[in-house]
Amino acid sequence: MTERELSRAAARRLAILRHAEEVTGNVALTCRYFGISRPLYYTWLRRYEEHGVDGLRPRSRRPHTSPNATSGEVIGKIVYLRQTYHFGPEKISMYLKRYHDIQVSRSGVWRILKRLEMNRLPSSQRYKRHVDRWKRYEKPQPGHRVQIDVKFVAPLKGTRKKHYQFTAIDDCTRIRVLRIYDGLSQKTAIRFVDYVLEKLPFAVEVIQTDIQPESTPQVLGSLGRRHEDREDRRPPTVVDDRSERTARLLAADQARRCDPSLAARYHRLMVEAGKHHTSALCHVAAVLLTRIVACWRAGEHYVIRDVDGTVVDLVEGRRIVAERYMVPADLRAVRRAGGRVEDRRGTDRRSKGSLRAPSTGPSLANARALTGA
Repeated sequence: MTERELSRAAARRLAILRHAEEVTGNVALTCRYFGISRPLYYTWLRRYEEHGVDGLRPRSRRPHTSPNATSGEVIGKIVYLRQTYHFGPEKISMYLKRYHDIQVSRSGVWRILKRLEMNRLPSSQRYKRHVDRWKRYEKPQPGHRVQIDVKFVAPLKGTRKKHYQFTAIDDCTRIRVLRIYDGLSQKTAIRFVDYVLEKLPFAVEVIQTDIQPESTPQVLGSLGRRHEDREDRRPPTVVDDRSERTARLLAADQARRCDPSLAARYHRLMVEAGKHHTSALCHVAAVLLTRIVACWRAGEHYVIRDVDGTVVDLVEGRRIVAERYMVPADLRAVRRAGGRVEDRRGTDRRSKGSLRAPSTGPSLANARALTGA
């Protein structure tokens, strides 16, 4: 009992003694009124006459001898586990039984902690309200860091089609951008990043994500954004050559739509060099990867520039590409069919023969050279 409780109990017993002496003058009536026995009344009266008010304070009921009491060594182990590891009664009981072969019940451990006023954990380990449990992670400037995550959406009842929810949250303003797609691929990731950059009312400096490392560098690198992965210790993911090549081509295809320098290279390869779409993208992907690695080693952001070296933003870059470096539709159709627009004899060995059917014998010029005609 606390000091306040002891004082209140002593004051109540003193009031009972005075009631019998001053109010009723009869011990039996006073005991009946307060609901106590007469032997208890005379015990309190004897203690009051011997020790005064302090004699009326409740005394300890602990026995003078206790052969089954917990030893001081065991109590020391309990106190050590509580103070060092913040174990609870059940875990302390299990630990003593497993590692020290000491049998102490969970309630016995709790009573020992209660007696030593250690039944409550330190303030750092106590339960906190949900509003006070976590400190919000914030950035001082909008767009300084945008976090992106992907979650699987369970199919609706009666259907088996899968959907994936892409979520982007700004760490400063807490603005969220949501989008649901029917597939999880490089293409949907690129589309979502474009959608986020279009919807947010401020410029985005860094995009942080914890999705698969083989997808995010290509997606963010093609858009001129620095990638920071939250799980640096994650083991590398094994990706086959086909998926890696597809990722590089998708990144190059997105980058040449907004980077004028890459668009100029793509336009020259398609129009002047006579390359088809995939071959031109392979050249652009190699240049893009080299630039990303150089920026990563220097610790700098990928910067979109015009062909003369002028720094431009994403919107201006797309406008320049649309005005200067758009490949005509008829030329693209010819490249897709495997032909060439202009005759480049002398520079291409395949132009002398058919592109669709290889020659089965010597050409006419070779036949004349052989016969001497």
